[in-house]
Amino acid sequence: MKQLTMLLLFSVLFSFFVRAQSLETKVWNARHLEEVKEKINKNDETYLPAYKRLIKRAETHVNKDFYSVMQKKHVSPTGDKHDYMSMAPYTWPDPNKPDGLPYIHRDGERNPELNEYDRNALGNMCGMVVDLSMAYYFSGERKYADKAAEQLRIWFLNRDTKMNPHLTYAQFVPGVNESKGRSYGIIDVYSFLEMLEGVAVLEQSESFSSKDVKDLQAWFTEFLHWLRNSEQGLAEKNTKNNHSLAYDAVCSRFALFVNDTALLDTILSEFPEKRLYPQIKPDGSQPQELGRTLALHYTVYNIDHMLDICQMAGDAGKKLFFTQSEDGRSIGKAIDFIAPYTGKPQSEFPYEQIHSWEKSQNDLCWILKRASYFDNTPKYDELFLENYKPDYSDRNYLLYY
Repeated sequence: MKQLTMLLLFSVLFSFFVRAQSLETKVWNARHLEEVKEKINKNDETYLPAYKRLIKRAETHVNKDFYSVMQKKHVSPTGDKHDYMSMAPYTWPDPNKPDGLPYIHRDGERNPELNEYDRNALGNMCGMVVDLSMAYYFSGERKYADKAAEQLRIWFLNRDTKMNPHLTYAQFVPGVNESKGRSYGIIDVYSFLEMLEGVAVLEQSESFSSKDVKDLQAWFTEFLHWLRNSEQGLAEKNTKNNHSLAYDAVCSRFALFVNDTALLDTILSEFPEKRLYPQIKPDGSQPQELGRTLALHYTVYNIDHMLDICQMAGDAGKKLFFTQSEDGRSIGKAIDFIAPYTGKPQSEFPYEQIHSWEKSQNDLCWILKRASYFDNTPKYDELFLENYKPDYSDRNYLLYY
């Protein structure tokens, strides 16, 4: 009996040790997070402002209601409210039509009607899970993991509240194609990529069980099948701008989550010739993004996708950051093209940016910081330090600084 008791105790302790030690993030750098956690525990002033702000957000989330696709004002043509539904963000009623239909495009200008559908709720849900999981990781407070785990069950697993695993009605345009969604709507779920980093943290907790993980993997397996085989998914896969890069990034992360190593290897092997080189010119410019009304934003946004893929590729044993075409196209060249505008006034930017210049400048600085993890020459770090306007409570300090 004594031996049996000791054996059971050892089994429990071993299981706890494994859960506590095996942080399996794929886009967040697990070693970096471990170092930051250790420094927070030692009250290192570098990270305390961001940590305290994170905990404040997490406390707010603990007292919030949960998000679900069942809360939207409208319903898809199927009549099933479990169907995810969003409106194309830059579409507005046609002022020359009595009913405003069909809606017309105003690039870079978001229509507040988006709040009547699922897109903002999805983003808020992912943000909640990320904040709570990070708060749990750094503080050890189980209440944060409990809330995040229940939010995941409500959005993905519970029969009465879950989202159906498809995006058939994502980013529809009112008055066009009977409210069927567009391929561009797939980018709505880019938030799932970081959310799954939160799930990797929650797998260490007692709040999200092995059954929860398996059930969530089953949901993402079905969703990934839809992404890879539906008309919208195939169309998004074949786009020529940031959407195709985002498509590869989310499919890579989902493949990692469901352990589809064959799919991951295919995406990463094809990535340079299929995605990078067609979108980046030899001088590093990205014409598809520079032609937008938010040129700086979309250029930086696309590089962010590239770095996410580089991080996942590194975890899979592939190095993509320094991959270069015969005529010099590479991620580094894309960064070097946009880097000279860091810290500059908008008047010196020769492309269009109709709003959010300062935010895009901030995002550009963090791109440089992220790039320094792949290219350890001092140029990116120096540019970051010279031009970043310090906000020590920024969550990026915990992830990348």
